Amino acid sequence: MAAELHALFSPVPVGRLTLKNRIFSSGHAEAMAEGGRPGERLRRYHEAKARGGCALTIVGGSSSIHPSSPAAAWKQIANHDDSIIPAYRAIADAVHEHGCLVFTQLTHLGRRAQADGEESNVLLAPSQIPERVHRDVPHELEAEQMAELILAFGEAARRCRDGGLDGIEISMAHNHLIDQFWSPLFNQRLDDYGGSLENRMRFGVEVLSEVRRRVGGDFVVGARISGDEFTRGGLTAADMAEIARRLAASGLIDFLSIIGGGAHTYELQAAAVPNMSYATGVYVPLAAAIKHAAPQMPIFHASRIVDPVQADRIVAAGHVDVVGMTRALIADPDLPRKAREGRLDDIRTCVGANEGCIDRIY
Repeated sequence: MAAELHALFSPVPVGRLTLKNRIFSSGHAEAMAEGGRPGERLRRYHEAKARGGCALTIVGGSSSIHPSSPAAAWKQIANHDDSIIPAYRAIADAVHEHGCLVFTQLTHLGRRAQADGEESNVLLAPSQIPERVHRDVPHELEAEQMAELILAFGEAARRCRDGGLDGIEISMAHNHLIDQFWSPLFNQRLDDYGGSLENRMRFGVEVLSEVRRRVGGDFVVGARISGDEFTRGGLTAADMAEIARRLAASGLIDFLSIIGGGAHTYELQAAAVPNMSYATGVYVPLAAAIKHAAPQMPIFHASRIVDPVQADRIVAAGHVDVVGMTRALIADPDLPRKAREGRLDDIRTCVGANEGCIDRIY
């Protein structure tokens, strides 16, 4: 092992599990699902990362937990019934063979979607506010519908456990349904789910409580949140620090994964996957601020970190506990193994062009 990468290749506990090093592939839109199911292509994609030496790979970014959150048009995973369990088992078996852990990301897109005619239900959101990007008007959630979605999150989490996955990450970022409830910009409700921060967080806490009820306390559950929405009238860094403190204090999660910004405008969508025009590690200060707010909580972070030496310094400084090198692992899935062997010059470095990854699906 290269001596200067000691922090990067040290183990770290996350819930009941231990990651063998600090490198992970974060949940992202692979756009490889087939009819809502993860198939051989998706399995091989994550198996290659596991073989290359990362400690954790998160499969199925933005996996849908309910038909009212469209999945098919984006070639995403639809975790709506037990027929998905064998596909999860196939991925888990392939990844575990290489000593790597595997989570999946679950979500409901809320208003951040488009009813494309293939889905049986209209879009659902905290309030009836259209989104600028997808130009669709959602239905304001009623109490019975919220209860249905809370149960759907729990059922989806249970299928992940039954499928042999090691944990889940619930997306409360990128302006999906749960963080739509958090933001005063998108939540104009006058009931117990609007107004104060406690009320706006109520739906997300009820989701986490139901998930814990279905999977138990020994299954890893985390949440992905923004460190700052970068939106006038939206959630600030101070707001997100308070939300992080409350999530950590709830005892319902085992880790937090931090992004920068949101995704409800074209500009924010571009900034959410920062290209070569951004400095490397551009959002590390946001993750470090959340670490300060919730110091006992393992903090994951991925955003334009492409160099193992820089990743090691970020971990050693205590800013982040686990470093996402997602696009770097697309460029070279063997990056962890090469770095551990001191073969830094052999790594095919991600330059941040975004052409072979995020641009391919847009």
